[in-house]
Amino acid sequence: MAYTVEVKSIREVDLSILQFPQVAVYNRPEDYPDKAVARVFDNGQPTNIIMVADNPDDLRWDIRKYTNLVWCPRGKEDVLSLVGVYL
Repeated sequence: MAYTVEVKSIREVDLSILQFPQVAVYNRPEDYPDKAVARVFDNGQPTNIIMVADNPDDLRWDIRKYTNLVWCPRGKEDVLSLVGVYL
């Protein structure tokens, strides 16, 4: 991806155009070591859309409020910065 689009809320994203939308929530990932980041994926592939907040709870609140996606917590094999994924 050539550029990143940062949105303030997941409601700014038209998830209906994605084949299988997922939103992965990270706490202090390598590329944002002082922030929490939600990355939008489509069918397991990253898109260029992210949300950034001070903590993952703010991101999770927004995603729960504006989508019908279901929360799946991080698995043992996932990267440590991953909090979980909305499917």
